[in-house]
Amino acid sequence: MKKLIKWFQDHANRYTVFGGLIGLAFVLLNFLLFKSSLSEKVTFNLLWQEIKQRPIHIIILLSPVILSSVMRLLGKPVAKALQQANAIIRENQTLRTENTDFDQLEKVISRGKKEWETIFDTVQNSILVVKQDGTVSRANLAAVRWLGTTFQGVINKPIEELLFGDFSSNRNMSLLRGETRLPGKEGWYDISQYSVKIEGDEVTSTIYTIHDITDRKKAEATIRQQKEYVEALVKYNPVAITTMDLQQNVLSCNPAFEKLFGYSQQELIEKGPDLLFSDDPSGTAEALAYTRKILDGNTVKYIGQRTRKDGTMADVEMLGVPVLVENEMVGVLELYLDITELVSARRKAESANQAKSEFLANMSHEIRTPMTGIIGMINLTLDTELNDEQYHFLLNARESSQALMRLLNDILDFSRIRAGRLTLETIEFDLRSVVENVIHTLSSHAESKGLEIAGLVAPGTPTLLKGDPGRLRQVLFNLTENAIKFTPAGEISILAEMKQETADNVTVRFAVKDTGIGISQERQDAIFERFIQADGSTTRKYGGTGLGLSISRQLVDLMGGEIKIQSQMNQGSTFYFTAVFEKQAKHALISKQFPKKLQGIRILVTDDSAANRHFISRMLETFGAQVTAMPSSSQAIEAIQKASAEKKPYRLLVLDMQMPELESRTVLKAISNNPNLHDLRILLMTSLAQRLGTGRLREFGVDSYILKPITQNILYDSIMSIFGLKEVWKPLTARLPSGTKVLSELQRRRIRILVAEDNHINRQLVVSMFTKQGYQLVAVENGKLAVERLEKEHFDLVLMDVQMPEMDGFDATRKIRLTPGPNQRIPIIALTAHAMAGDEQRCLAAGMDGYLPKPLDPEATFNLIDKLARGDIREGEPIRPEIMKPPSRPTPVKHSEEPVELEKALPRFSNDMSFFTDLLGVFLESTQEKLEEFKDSIYNKNYDILAVRAHNMHGVAKNFSATRLATASQKLFDAASAKQNTAIEGLVDQVEDAINELKAYHASLLKDI
Repeated sequence: MKKLIKWFQDHANRYTVFGGLIGLAFVLLNFLLFKSSLSEKVTFNLLWQEIKQRPIHIIILLSPVILSSVMRLLGKPVAKALQQANAIIRENQTLRTENTDFDQLEKVISRGKKEWETIFDTVQNSILVVKQDGTVSRANLAAVRWLGTTFQGVINKPIEELLFGDFSSNRNMSLLRGETRLPGKEGWYDISQYSVKIEGDEVTSTIYTIHDITDRKKAEATIRQQKEYVEALVKYNPVAITTMDLQQNVLSCNPAFEKLFGYSQQELIEKGPDLLFSDDPSGTAEALAYTRKILDGNTVKYIGQRTRKDGTMADVEMLGVPVLVENEMVGVLELYLDITELVSARRKAESANQAKSEFLANMSHEIRTPMTGIIGMINLTLDTELNDEQYHFLLNARESSQALMRLLNDILDFSRIRAGRLTLETIEFDLRSVVENVIHTLSSHAESKGLEIAGLVAPGTPTLLKGDPGRLRQVLFNLTENAIKFTPAGEISILAEMKQETADNVTVRFAVKDTGIGISQERQDAIFERFIQADGSTTRKYGGTGLGLSISRQLVDLMGGEIKIQSQMNQGSTFYFTAVFEKQAKHALISKQFPKKLQGIRILVTDDSAANRHFISRMLETFGAQVTAMPSSSQAIEAIQKASAEKKPYRLLVLDMQMPELESRTVLKAISNNPNLHDLRILLMTSLAQRLGTGRLREFGVDSYILKPITQNILYDSIMSIFGLKEVWKPLTARLPSGTKVLSELQRRRIRILVAEDNHINRQLVVSMFTKQGYQLVAVENGKLAVERLEKEHFDLVLMDVQMPEMDGFDATRKIRLTPGPNQRIPIIALTAHAMAGDEQRCLAAGMDGYLPKPLDPEATFNLIDKLARGDIREGEPIRPEIMKPPSRPTPVKHSEEPVELEKALPRFSNDMSFFTDLLGVFLESTQEKLEEFKDSIYNKNYDILAVRAHNMHGVAKNFSATRLATASQKLFDAASAKQNTAIEGLVDQVEDAINELKAYHASLLKDI
């Protein structure tokens, strides 16, 4: 096919084919004309005859051959002519292409020239092209600007003149290269020379490039200065310093390192840091571990020992930091501070401290042994027949011995803590009792500041445990007292809940939360150190030594737990700590349940305190109630009305008496005025200061009320009593087991004591004494309130002050004995400051069972109550403490140098110096008002009222063992009772002098705390 196409492309062949085709067309046309002229069918014979008759047909038949031959002859010259024409066309095309390429080359050359000139002028360095004769033939824009002239001012000008100006004589331009300064020009320049020979030129030109390096030179100078500064710091630094690379190869060390360890820098570089651990392979591993931490990007600080070249050990504090360059670690910097002398001094101090603590412990033990014998012999002697003088002397001897024993116990505890010998007891106790007692003990303090205090042992937490309840109470007391101290407004809450339980042990988690001033983040770790508080202003404003938290941390550690804090400034604090206790053999979990009649009862709790709402709700839910809690009185009224309309009424409303939105009286009136709510029982929660009288409560439809803080047992008993399901209490002596000398924690928790005392200082002191021992205590201000309380609640014992406003102790006792009921024969013990022989008869005549003299002796008081609980006192036998055998004649008062006999006073305050000081301050704040009342009574000649007030001050003074104030107020009482008006004014002055002396003593105590 390709050959055929090539053959056809030849012009002669093509013309031959065209001639043949034209000849065939003549033949065909002739045949068609012949056929059209005949009417019959064309046959061969007929066609032959036509050819014979007309010879022209023969020529026509031969026309294809003839025309092909003719056309072939004509095609040869045409083909030749066409070949020549094509050759000419190709030559023209080639010439045209060459012309186009030349034009494009000119454009490329022109563009390249412009680009080169642009680049030449864009270069920031100055460029000068100098001919062999020294004149400038070419310069870029940067050079023109640097020289401060124009292109015309540069071209064909001598380079010496341009660069050196007036300084151009005798300049060797061949030496002008490298970093140099130019005369008459500021800064430094880097000059380079390049010899070039341009094609077509016969001479060689020189290109000068001038780079301004002034900024670089300044930076290098700054870096050099900083380097020298850092090197000087390292060289003259008294701290030993070494540097290492990432492969832990030593790069350098300073002279302080060489001096400390005795190794030269070359030795350290060659042998590495293992030199410092030649005798301690474990130290090498430790150091490598620290180095790896540093290489991981951490800063490491630790204290250890390193070996010197002479083999001695150096105590050092090491700090290791990563060295970063442009955020990339390049090595390690290690600093060694020599603390050998400091460690040696600390070890000597610790040794001396240990020796001192051991000495104190040994001495206290040695002295306790004979002191125990002395006290025992005194007690035995007191049981023999003695005259009054002998008995008085022995009482004083026993009191002094007991004070000395208490002092020795304090020294022993102190020395145990300092010597690390403090151990814990393991006895059975009730966890709920411990928590509730702490709350009751501090409730008066909290109430005095207007704070709410609440506590809860979470449901499901075992409460009968084995451990040291005294130490646990101490920790809770410290944390709660701190919370009260540093909380100006709001609430305090204590929560105990089980964190972990095994077959034998329980880990309990305690949380003491407040809404106080808070502690800053940076001070939270420091507050657990000894004698440290949040900051100096805290000590000035709130007082205290900061020792309590440190002791608490040590106790928590001993109990197998840990203590932490979460706090924010001005938002309060929460102290958390855990403790591990053993389970008691049986009844490890105590849970009270409502009887079937009350199961599922709907109860509404209304209290503005979130902690109270939460804790009370959880208590009630544990009993089996359905509880709804509301924060406001208006919401409570709405909820009660809605529940009544939906036929799902609440059966009980537990209402806080003092609500910020609507007072409780408004709520109670709204309920009493709604006939659909008459079946709703109401339990009112109130504090001692906000209490309503019984008559007013009944008027408002209140079924019962309980004092805050609320405990689970009291709440349960109150609800059971409201619905008439409370068991009838049996006499005290029948309910408690006998046969033991000291009541257990659980037994004391079951004893409810009512105290009637009009003086708030004495009342707070009694509450603290009894609740710390585990008793349940309720305090009222006078005999009338005591009678009202006994009408609706059960108590096991009444401590009744004799002289009180509204109704004194004698009248109150008579009314109790005349009122039928379970409390008609309740034991009543009088509290009196007289303690004379005739006073006992007056108490017994009024229906009391005995009396205790003020100030209360803690040991004698608790022994008496324990004996009463065990039934060791026969019916009808007067109740008196063992030490009560008053002498026939008064004892002369011997004044000590201090206005307070602290050894006698502290046991009444549970040996809590802080509590004693705080309460003394509260008392002294009220003395100015009492002095004015004394003077008003004298002016109005109300000697009876003056006697009562003087007697009240005498009782408080004796509780504080403030002997001078007690003596002066006793004399004032005697004079007022006898109406000796001539001596009264002078005695008031004596009382005032004693108060001022007591204030100065109190101020000195605050400085020592």
